[in-house]
Amino acid sequence: MPRRFKDKLKAIRDASTAKSQQDDQARKEEDRIRSERTAKGFEFREHVERLIEEFARNFEAEAPGFALNRGFYESKYMLALRINEELADANGTVDRYFSRLMFLLSPDLDQQQFHLQCRKTIRNRDQESVSLEQPMTEVGLAAVGTFVETQFIAFAEAYFGLGEVYTERGDLKQAAKYCRKYLEIYPNGPDAAVARRCLERGK
Repeated sequence: MPRRFKDKLKAIRDASTAKSQQDDQARKEEDRIRSERTAKGFEFREHVERLIEEFARNFEAEAPGFALNRGFYESKYMLALRINEELADANGTVDRYFSRLMFLLSPDLDQQQFHLQCRKTIRNRDQESVSLEQPMTEVGLAAVGTFVETQFIAFAEAYFGLGEVYTERGDLKQAAKYCRKYLEIYPNGPDAAVARRCLERGK
């Protein structure tokens, strides 16, 4: 076999080996980056989960009957604060209702963004959903914390709104029930004075 041909074969083989090594190194780097992004996404989600859990614990402590559930909904990780109740209407007819504050957590690992959606249901009636998208940074986490707190307050205010409905119907006993829950959760809330007047009328 001519020497020149052997040299060409060796050069081709060496080039192929070098390319395979480069490709292998590139794959390892891609895997490393993907692993870091995945770990960061799960770590951020855990921080968000703890924020929601803290607000939920405070809510549950002041409003017995509510419970925090976890699972998956529409392919997203979910935390939902929920209560099932039996309520009477103006005619005394008892029906079953549920109220729910649900958060859907969805990290975008490629863009390093975190998407959080909140859905509220008050006495079987769905409210308008709201969403927030933030970078997975300390600043982003602070914004998520503010968003979560705002949603809990909005939920309490909407839930308390049932008290106004019962007041208008003349059912002061049921009205007082919701006003009392609102004051237990947010004693200094924006509607606290209204809730206290509601309780006075219900005595």
